[in-house]
Amino acid sequence: PYLNLHYPPSDIPKQARQLYRLNWLRLIPDANYQPVEITPIDNPITHQPLDLSLSVLRSVSPIHLEYLKNMGVTASMSVSLIQDKKLWGLIACHHSSPKYMSYNTRTVCEFIGQVMSVELANKEAIEDIDYKRLLKSLQTQFIEALSQAEHFLDGIVQLDSQLLSLANATGAVICSRNQFVRIGETPPEEAIQALLTWLKPRLQHSLFETSSLAKIYPAAEAFTSIASGMLALEISKVHQNYILWFRPEVIQTVNWGGNPNKPVEISEDGSLRMSPRQSFELWQETVSGSCL
Repeated sequence: PYLNLHYPPSDIPKQARQLYRLNWLRLIPDANYQPVEITPIDNPITHQPLDLSLSVLRSVSPIHLEYLKNMGVTASMSVSLIQDKKLWGLIACHHSSPKYMSYNTRTVCEFIGQVMSVELANKEAIEDIDYKRLLKSLQTQFIEALSQAEHFLDGIVQLDSQLLSLANATGAVICSRNQFVRIGETPPEEAIQALLTWLKPRLQHSLFETSSLAKIYPAAEAFTSIASGMLALEISKVHQNYILWFRPEVIQTVNWGGNPNKPVEISEDGSLRMSPRQSFELWQETVSGSCL
């Protein structure tokens, strides 16, 4: 019942995230366990509490136990997926009744997590190399076309499809002084002139990008369907050469496991207390006005 549902980052607090990063495996054989106090609580030599970060038998947060109870889960096991020494994700295993996992089984699960973590890094590296190879090929084509053209605009226009591929865009505008060449799906020319005036003082290091243009430039609401996202490049301030790339709005429906807005409960003494969500029923959120 938990497949294909999203969960907000707040479901795994910062300190829990750190524990998942340190331990490949976290196991709760029975969420209804009775915790046993360590004696003495503080180390007699250092006068500090014992660090149980790497302990398999470490007790878990009462809030996490409440979270499991709300899910109807009695036993759980999480296998960490680590990438660049950060928690990339979890393989989360749940059981509706107490479930003890043998040491051998846990070792196998830990190994699976380690292998998957290595494969994730390899897969990302291969995709990155392929993408850079594509960009290098496009770059070579641009250099050839521009070196043979008498004017900047003429050279760029020859490579209209490559220009869109460069930023995975559906539309682009090449601006040279008061000339505009539009490729693919773009806002009308008068809208581009106004957009360029608004854009120029906002360029940083000759670049500007946004995935939701209408949020910061309200006039863009008129063409959200074709230009929700924009990437702008200033080629020459002196010659006023710019390229604007556009991506269309993509309306996304996100399926959450319960309302992702985590509530804060007020305790009997009036203090605020973070509380896990009570419901894990499907909760849909529609995101509009943004591009991929």
